Amino acid sequence: MLGLRLQMVKERDFIGAQLVRRNDELSLVNEKMKILVNTLRRGELQYKERLEDIRLLKLEIRRLRCKNTILERSAKDLDDLRFGKRITALCIALCPSVRLSVRLIRCCDSMSDRRSNIL
Repeated sequence: MLGLRLQMVKERDFIGAQLVRRNDELSLVNEKMKILVNTLRRGELQYKERLEDIRLLKLEIRRLRCKNTILERSAKDLDDLRFGKRITALCIALCPSVRLSVRLIRCCDSMSDRRSNIL
């Protein structure tokens, strides 16, 4: 009887020790799980922030492309104006007889245009 009781006490102690170890393991697993869940939440938050950054950058790219297109058109218009000013400056720089001949050619062209309109 004493031997049976001693064996039962040993089993109880063994099972108690197993229970303590399993509780410790469970605590560690729960702690790891909390850490992983927190890490996952932070990762999801950062992912959403990056998506928002990407959305804003796409809008900025769209805005800059529009601005670039407008500036390219403006530059083309400026080039056209500069070319017109160059021609005007060249005409002014020409000697008076050449200027008169240019005016005469323009007048003749306008007269021929008017004649063709009349006829």
